[in-house]
Amino acid sequence: LKYVDGRTNAEIGRMMGRTEGAVKALHHRTLRELQERLAEVQDDAPPSPPLARSRRSGSSRQRKGRA
Repeated sequence: LKYVDGRTNAEIGRMMGRTEGAVKALHHRTLRELQERLAEVQDDAPPSPPLARSRRSGSSRQRKGRA
């Protein structure tokens, strides 16, 4: 509701029959749990291939040093 519908904590609280503080606490706990679960999934995932480097990488640094 907060991110999809753009609702405030007070609005969500009224909809859920909770106080604004309770919504904030629930939001915090839920985000922390989501972060932990995503970390577990990332730990189980195979490593991703390295990103390809651009042929131009580093050239801008050289130009800046010469100018």
